[in-house]
Parts: sequence; structure tokens; C-alpha cells
Amino acid sequence: MLDALMQEEVAMNTSAKWIKIGDACTAHAGGTPDRSQKGYYEGGIPWVKSGEVKGDDIFQTDESISEEAVSNSSAKIVPSGSVLVAMYGATAGQTARLRIDATTNQAVLSLNSNTSELSNDYLYHSVTAFKNQLLLTCQGSGQPNLSSGLIKVLKIPLPDPLVQHRISSALDSVRHRVSALRSKINSAKSLKSLVSADLLSGRKRVSI
Repeated sequence: MLDALMQEEVAMNTSAKWIKIGDACTAHAGGTPDRSQKGYYEGGIPWVKSGEVKGDDIFQTDESISEEAVSNSSAKIVPSGSVLVAMYGATAGQTARLRIDATTNQAVLSLNSNTSELSNDYLYHSVTAFKNQLLLTCQGSGQPNLSSGLIKVLKIPLPDPLVQHRISSALDSVRHRVSALRSKINSAKSLKSLVSADLLSGRKRVSI
């Protein structure tokens, strides 16, 4: 439902020109340092794997790597604010916004606008809105996974920067409300489980 709203908001401005992502962005895939080098994974540089790209903002990562690992692999430090796209695995096509400076593995493509005409926030919402189109393109090409090339030829509408800001702000507001509701639902489910366990175990009794 949220993806449908994003697509409607992003594409509603019919007067906007359409551009290829590769014409307005820099794109870099990361790398995986040698797992046999234990010290490579004992550093303080966050390292994003494709399974962590799930549509949410990324503030922390499961693993971190060292500066030596970066120097001896294709992993690159990408700046906070970058748009991440998962290219392989169960989360292929999913997006995220990086909220910290970090590195990624080779299954994650980082995108950054290289023009003042395109904001990274709007870029994030645009790629998210056209995720299904990306996946269809992947299947139509006969490739099992997305690639940097397929993502860079994806076309998105490019309205005026003020319109981009309005769209991004509206969609961020919806995402925050959805996130808050999900948190409340999860809390209610946890409370229900605890109460049920107490009743079934006899720790609590109900007076009739």
C-alpha cells in the first residue's frame, strides 16, 4: 500500500521531465573483505549487507570492518544520506537511506545525486516507487539479480526541486506514521503474549 502511494505521488506530476538515474547520480557497489582475515572485521567502520536494506533508514549495522579491510578490498566508504539499493538475494530491489558514513558489500549499490536538480530524498522515494518495475526489468533480461547497469537506466520523473521537497516530506510523514503504528501493534502483541502466558500458567487468575 505504501509503495503504491509512493508511486502515485512521485509520478503524479505529468509535466516533469524523465531522466535516467545514471545520468544524474554516481553509483558504487561495495565489496566483502577477506573473511579469513579476522582483523578485517574488528574495526569501527559500519558495513552494510544486502539483507539489511529493508526500506528503513540505516543508523547501525550488524558488522563493522577496519580501515585495513577497506584498503584491501573493493569496499568503499559512502557518505550519510546515500540511497542504497539491494541487488541480490531476498531483499533485491529494496531500498534504504544511509544515516551514517558506512561501507557496503558487493550486493548493495549506493546512489548519490550529482546535480542540484535532484535531491537524495526524492531519489530514494523514486527508486522505492519503481521497485517492481526494476524487478520486472531484471526478470525480462534473463538475469537472476539486479545489476548496477539495470538500476542506472531506470527512468524517474524529475519535477522542480520544490515539488520534490513536498513529495518527499509527505511520504516521509506517512512512513513515520506507519512505523509508529507498527510499533504499537508489536507492543500490543507482546503484551497479549505475556498476559496469555500468565493466565495459562496460573500466575494470574481471572475472577468470574
